[in-house]
Amino acid sequence: MFDLDTHRVAGFALKGWAEQFLQARAVYDDPAACLEGYKPTRLLTSAEAMQCLLELLYVGKSLQRKTFEKRDRNAEIYRRYLAGEDSMVLARAYGLSDRRIRTIIECERKRGG
Repeated sequence: MFDLDTHRVAGFALKGWAEQFLQARAVYDDPAACLEGYKPTRLLTSAEAMQCLLELLYVGKSLQRKTFEKRDRNAEIYRRYLAGEDSMVLARAYGLSDRRIRTIIECERKRGG
């Protein structure tokens, strides 16, 4: 599972055969052929492999910057919600679904935002 707000892998599980296949490829193939500049010192966990894949897919894009922007956005959504704005109004204002707004509010509430 990929968390779109934090741009991090929140949960990830490969089927047993797929994980073994990917690890075998990383060990036996030339790493430079698929991961230019990457030199493994050990086998990657599933989460590490997914993070590496995401970094390769989004070359040149700052995933970290988006994380902070979304944290600020989420904090603002929560502040506005606490000030009395309805989740539907917030959803329209931010271009998100009502369900996503309610999820953000719940997460911010748990964080103590």
